[in-house]
Parts: sequence; C-alpha cells; structure tokens
Amino acid sequence: MKTIININNTLSCLLLVTAGLSQGFSQNLVANAGMDAKCIKNGYGQIDKTETWSNANGGTVDIFDKEKSRTYPYQNGIPHNYMGYQPLAQIGQNYAGIIAYYDDGANNREDSALVQKLGIKDGYKKYTEYLQGSFNEPLVAGKVYQVSFKVSLADKSGRAVSCLGALITNEKVDQKSNTFLTQEPQFISHRVIADTANWVTLYGAYIANGGEKYITIGCFKDENNFTVQNVVAPNENDSRKAYYYVSDVAIAPYIAKPNMESIVLGVDYVELMDLRFDLASAEIDSRFYNELDEVATWMAKHPEMKFFIAGYTDKTGTDAINDPLSVNRAKAVKKYLANKGVKDSNLIVEGFGSDNPVDDRIKSRRNRRVEIYLYSVNTLTTR
Repeated sequence: MKTIININNTLSCLLLVTAGLSQGFSQNLVANAGMDAKCIKNGYGQIDKTETWSNANGGTVDIFDKEKSRTYPYQNGIPHNYMGYQPLAQIGQNYAGIIAYYDDGANNREDSALVQKLGIKDGYKKYTEYLQGSFNEPLVAGKVYQVSFKVSLADKSGRAVSCLGALITNEKVDQKSNTFLTQEPQFISHRVIADTANWVTLYGAYIANGGEKYITIGCFKDENNFTVQNVVAPNENDSRKAYYYVSDVAIAPYIAKPNMESIVLGVDYVELMDLRFDLASAEIDSRFYNELDEVATWMAKHPEMKFFIAGYTDKTGTDAINDPLSVNRAKAVKKYLANKGVKDSNLIVEGFGSDNPVDDRIKSRRNRRVEIYLYSVNTLTTR
C-alpha cells in the first residue's frame, strides 16, 4: 500500500513509526483469540473446527493444536508439526498456519527457456491462503483501536515474502478462488519476514469507520514492493512454500502504553496509523498528541538513529499549493518532536505533495498525512 521512498544510497527505509502501541490487550475484541477448537484430527486444514476462524479464499488454512504436542507424527501439533518446530507464542493458545505464497513457476530466464523448450506449462504463482477472524462486537466509528498479530516463518519453507498484512472489513471476505485478494489492507509490512526461530510482532493503530467486524491476515501482494526470498537450507528439499504460523491476533481500544523496543527489534518496516490533517491545514490534530509523545520519548532514547519525516497532501489544489503544504506538515511534526526532546539534527523532512496516494479519492483525509521512517541497519531480522 505504501511506496518505500529511496532518499539516497546511504539510507534504507525500515520502520514507519507514526503510532503509539501497547502490549496490553485486556479488552481484546477478537472472538476466540486463542483459536480453541473441538475434535481436531491429526491432519491438515481444519481451521473451521475453531468455529470462529475461517479461510477467506479457496485455500485451506491449518490449525495447530497444543493438545497434540505428544501425538506422533505431529502433523498439526505444537511445537512439532509437519512444517517444522515452533513453540507457542502465548501459553494456552493454538496457532494457525497459512501458505502466503507458493512458487511453482520459473524464476529466471534460464528456467523460463527450459520450461518453454520442454513444452511445460509455467507455474501458477498465485496460490495463497488467508486467515480470517471475527470480532465480538462491531468497531465504533471514530474510535482508535490498536491491532497486533504475530507471525513466524516455518522451518520447512522454501521461500519468505514481503507484504504480509491485515485487512479489516465490515463484511466477511469470501473469495471463491485461491488467489491473492485485491482489497487494500490497512496494515502491511513491505519487508521480507524470514525469522523461523522467533515470533515477529506486527503492530498498528486504526481509526474505525464504524461497523467493522472481521480481520483477514495474509499476503496482500503489492506489485511495487512484493519480494520473494529463497530460504532453502543446504541439502534440504525445496517446498517452494512461504509458510507462516500466525498467532496472538488482537484488536482493542487504544491504550497509551507503547513498547517501541519490540517494534524496532521485530519489524523493519510496517505500516501503522497515518498522522492526518484537515483540508489545507498543517496544524496537528490534538488527538495525535499522545501518540507523538510516545514516539518522541522513544526517539529521544536513541540519539544514534535518524528519522525521515515525509509530508503529503490530497489531490485537491495544484502542485504550487500542495508541495509547500506537504513540507509544512512535515516541519510541524519535526518541530513537535524536537520540542519533546528529539535531537533536531536527526530529523530529516521532505514534502511529496500529492504523490504516493494511499486513497484514490481526491479529497481523501487519508492522503493528508505525515509518515515517519526510521533508518538503521541493525534491525533486520535474520533467518
């Protein structure tokens, strides 16, 4: 959904940190967050046995059962299962498993030439699966919610991918074909998540439109940022799957108690809530003060890190109006952060006018935003 901005060769866009976040989800609205299920057999699929979780397209989402930890051959057990070994993300909870991407085609010119020479049909490369959960109650319009879920790449994956994210909707997603969804997610990670040893946490904050009742998690293929990484270990068979375990899905009213350290250590680039402005205004809405305060507190503790602040506008007005307005919005955020103790020289600002829109509507408030990017070479997750 977001285009990563290349500022120069010395900077790598890693983490968008515009929202304050929390580990506490005492009011988690996700129904059956622990993915409890009845009568799970030793086998594949079976997400429907949870009754509250489902697959959003024509794929088959797996459910892994904590009660099968001692059952051989561990097809869907915890921590041993047919895709590898992964302990519980949280005690007492099951977790799901999805094929985010299946690489069944040629991956280079040599492969393509051989496929053509042999008269073999090239691969599909569109198969994917989505985990879908429901809420105990609809979201309230205008209310800010915090969203979180954890993923871990399975040991027997042959690929790792970018563009894992979450889509929040009013209606249940029920696509019949097992291909990528075309809906635009509210949250997306544009870096490749290839950690098989640990659970990687994706956080976000969300202002509800009202009536949302479902969350769908999977790979939302963005052609501009989609990356596939070969992670086949030496002397291992290539499954060609980018298979991810998914756990601890949560959505709750926003609580101003962030854990920024875990974001930086776990996620290099993740889209969170945008800081939005009124039409033709560069004044920061007071409802974003708490979030900016939390981000500023964390930034001030890390003077060794630099941050890039990007300002944007909607599509109303000309470039002569939009370009300086986007710069002023970025400067307003820089001034706010500097007043809260962030080192001024660590804050780089730029305005991009109406470029890189996240919404095609001309007067979209979502496009009247500021994004903050963290630059560091020390936060990359390794396999």
